[in-house]
Amino acid sequence: MPSLLLTVVLIGLSVLIATPLGVAVAVSLAIGSGWTAGRWIRTAGIGLLLVLICLPMYVHAAAWEATAGKYGWLPLMQTSANRFWFSGLLAAAWIHGVSGAAWVALATLWGLTRVPAALLQQAALETGPWSRLGRIAVPYAAPATLAGALWVALLAATEMTVADLYGVRTLADEVYLKYAFEPQTLPIVLACLLPLLVATPLVWLMQRMLGPARRSAASPHASGSDVWAALDLDASSASPLRWLASLPATGLLLLMITVPLVSLFVKAGLLVEAAGQYGSGPRYRWSWQRVADTLSDSLATFAPEFVWTAVLAVTVAAVAMLLGTLSAAWAQGSERRARWGFFTAMALVLLPGPVVGMGVLYLFHDRGPLLAALYERSIVPTVVALLPRAVPAAYLVMRAGYRMLPPEPGEAARCDGARPWQCLLRIDLPRLKTSLLVAGFAAGIVATADVPATLVVLPPGMTTVGTRLFGLLHSGVRYQAAGLTISFCLLVGLLVILTHAWCGRRRAVGVR
Repeated sequence: MPSLLLTVVLIGLSVLIATPLGVAVAVSLAIGSGWTAGRWIRTAGIGLLLVLICLPMYVHAAAWEATAGKYGWLPLMQTSANRFWFSGLLAAAWIHGVSGAAWVALATLWGLTRVPAALLQQAALETGPWSRLGRIAVPYAAPATLAGALWVALLAATEMTVADLYGVRTLADEVYLKYAFEPQTLPIVLACLLPLLVATPLVWLMQRMLGPARRSAASPHASGSDVWAALDLDASSASPLRWLASLPATGLLLLMITVPLVSLFVKAGLLVEAAGQYGSGPRYRWSWQRVADTLSDSLATFAPEFVWTAVLAVTVAAVAMLLGTLSAAWAQGSERRARWGFFTAMALVLLPGPVVGMGVLYLFHDRGPLLAALYERSIVPTVVALLPRAVPAAYLVMRAGYRMLPPEPGEAARCDGARPWQCLLRIDLPRLKTSLLVAGFAAGIVATADVPATLVVLPPGMTTVGTRLFGLLHSGVRYQAAGLTISFCLLVGLLVILTHAWCGRRRAVGVR
């Protein structure tokens, strides 16, 4: 099938772009981070990478479309006939690759922290810093890098927003375009089977890496600060090598984050003026006033989209927090139940969005007056369509919160005859307030990002920011799309800052 071949090619190109870019960012952040300024650079770089992975895929598409798309500022500055080169498979692979490079970089940085510092210190007696990096640290972190690359492949196989925008008919996009209302078995099976094949080695790698990580979490050789010091290029604080080592990371992060985001502001503030009587073409002018007007207009014009997005995010977050907390409490204390919970969460994440939307459509459409009324006049089907990815996010956050809890209070309560629901309500939840907030925030972010699952189940008259921007992008990023994207990013950024500040205060008083 052509769609299967296109999906495989898109996966391959995305991984080829993301892997070297992500590894280069991680290595350049690591080799100069054994001193104070280097630690600041590494912390800022990790923060930017986290921002990059939190942005929905349609935001990445809007940013790069504003840069090099048919109405981007790069084609406007060119006069050649082939200036509209950012299209098709190349554009889809570039967006998936650059956004996925953040996952690869974070995974590689985590893998570097697992390198035994004693091994690097012993190697420092006989080898130089570049040899330690190339022969010990990077190969040791290779499983984590591979896991990040497999995650990029998984996103490329299941995400259809970018593929549909650039006309790349992948398996997920074919399900959305052709089989959502007239299902056929083979395309749906292929759309689900390919992510499963990609996820199998990913799950194996995660089990392999997290097992030793849990066993060695308390050992001295797993200290990240010792690893950064052992990887430092030069022990001299005045060495120019440290500053030179930070230049690649700065340049690559500018390429991955600053260039597309600045392009949105360029597009939002761009004014096109007609040429005069003897002019040879239109004149372009940019102003901050135009940016302010564009943002103000976007907030007023798309106010219903912001309201419906917030309603869906809050509703999905509440349901996902409840289900994720109950599932995490059920898995607590049993390796077998925890393993089943992890595999179930991965299986739900692997479902392509169009397949989920098609399943919800099958459950509610023409199934009696009650379900038909829910389908046409409520957000229940939309919430159900968003839960398969929101609940795993909440579950994994709550599982991490449970692992950080000291087990003694719960064990003492069970010895005194407390029932499981009493332990959950009176002992666990008061200590998991921060984890609950993070789980709700993660589920809400997933709900705002999952456009493919909601396209076929939104009730009439209801449009979210994601679906509206998805429609606007098909005609190119003009000032309206740029203003909507910037406004959405600013609101999400404000929520991230408030959540981080609240979690910081909770950690200061010892509440998880």
